Amino acid sequence: MEYKNIRLEVKDRICAITVNRPPVNAINAETYQELTDAFAGINFRDDVSVVVFQGEGRGFIAGNDINDIKLMTKENHHAYQDVLCGCALSVMKCRYPVIGAIHRFALGAGLVFAAACDIVIASEGTKFGIPEVTLSIVSGSSFLSLMVPDKVVRYMALTGKPLTAEEMFGFGGINRVVKEEDLQKEAFALAKDMTGNPPIAMQFSKEAININRSAQIEKKFLTETLYTDRMLGTPEKTECTNAFFEKRKPNFGF
Repeated sequence: MEYKNIRLEVKDRICAITVNRPPVNAINAETYQELTDAFAGINFRDDVSVVVFQGEGRGFIAGNDINDIKLMTKENHHAYQDVLCGCALSVMKCRYPVIGAIHRFALGAGLVFAAACDIVIASEGTKFGIPEVTLSIVSGSSFLSLMVPDKVVRYMALTGKPLTAEEMFGFGGINRVVKEEDLQKEAFALAKDMTGNPPIAMQFSKEAININRSAQIEKKFLTETLYTDRMLGTPEKTECTNAFFEKRKPNFGF
């Protein structure tokens, strides 16, 4: 299958799925659908044991395409968030273990995707963040809660400030921090090592972990979506979006 914004390559039982949407791999509706199709499609392949999920170019994923966010209304927002959540869940529920190879930034939806991976390796200094609050959006903290403790989730969600890969590692949010030039080598070396494990045992282990850990993740994400629904159309949300495009601080009149 041909994709416009991603690449899918399989070699030696390792499937590499790479986001390539310059300049910063911001994800739009089309890319969400391509990723969902890719992760769902490999579930039917028998030549794969492990997946490496990565981004091309300047960073992993910068979040949602702001042009899509600008067009969100109360009428279309819920459907858009369903696409985002379904895409992240396609990573989480992928039949095969997914290694996230994250470089430079994983913001907003990028952090959601990192959280959906089974194992995360990041390059030094990579920024993980959910800056949605600065745009009057309720963030995907439900997925972030899979990586860090509650107080860290609250700090990141309420300030919009990112943490570095080193800080995330300290909280147990990622598995390994490496030099950027070593990131791909480390990720694929781990994937190669994992191909030596019994495939069905890895699949069943992942399914059991998902059932025990994430039974409520969809309901939690729905709660965040519903609260963002309430923000859409408000003066505060409009001002935040305009300020972003005009490259200025929002003015809330106080």
